[in-house]
Amino acid sequence: MTPWLRAQGGGVEITLHVQPGASRCELAGEHGEALKVRIAARAVEGSANAALREFIAECLGVARREVRILRGEKSRRKVLWAPIDPELARRKLAVPPAPEHPPGRPLAGPSRSWGGTENDLNGENTE
Repeated sequence: MTPWLRAQGGGVEITLHVQPGASRCELAGEHGEALKVRIAARAVEGSANAALREFIAECLGVARREVRILRGEKSRRKVLWAPIDPELARRKLAVPPAPEHPPGRPLAGPSRSWGGTENDLNGENTE
């Protein structure tokens, strides 16, 4: 099981690190022992919490009214509860690992800005 998800009371507790005011709502991988979630709504008068509950409910396939904020109402670190099987929740919230570099773009080569040569970078220049 992942550190941010645990079975509790007929459902799961999900520990989240929330980034409000993002360009869109999305799961953004792990952040320490929490799942990072970007939310488009700003943290003003509970709008980010409402958007978070709606987004997580949509990801898990449960009704928004069934997703509860247990801890962290006014914090970026929150613990939510939802009535879903822990294994199913883990699969639905799985975030694929980020690629080593963006696909279709070549890996960066040796830096030319410092004035050295490629042999200097490889340790082949022994003056």
